[in-house]
Amino acid sequence: MGKIGTPPHFPVDRQIQVLLDDKNPTAWTNWGNDDGYKRVIEKADNTMRNSGHNSIAELELELFSEMR
Repeated sequence: MGKIGTPPHFPVDRQIQVLLDDKNPTAWTNWGNDDGYKRVIEKADNTMRNSGHNSIAELELELFSEMR
């Protein structure tokens, strides 16, 4: 209905890391700084650009849809 906007945040949990083909997925709760977060977001951003999506939120929806 067009009433829900694009989510403001992309998840960085282990499951999304695996879906992004991350070779070293780690629990975000174990990160001691923001390096892990930046790595996942950069990977998602690169994947988004190469897949023709307009946002990483759209990419997340596709990844989870393919997983099912």
